[in-house]
Amino acid sequence: MPSIALGFFVLLPVPLPAALASHAVHGGRLRRAARAFSCVTCGHIPGTEALRRADAAWSGHMAGLVRRHAAGVGEEEVSV
Repeated sequence: MPSIALGFFVLLPVPLPAALASHAVHGGRLRRAARAFSCVTCGHIPGTEALRRADAAWSGHMAGLVRRHAAGVGEEEVSV
């Protein structure tokens, strides 16, 4: 058991920087995408703040769907 814990802490420095770099690259791609597209209604470029607001709105929408539809997940249906 101690060898598993030791291996975990020895190998942790490998995936952690890779995950941080991947997160940074993903954020940069999102910012570039936000600057590249313009609003279909007015033609202005929304920017990163609009992307954050849209992400928050989408997260709220998905949370609502999960609350509404995930209540019966994992429960077995009994037919009588």
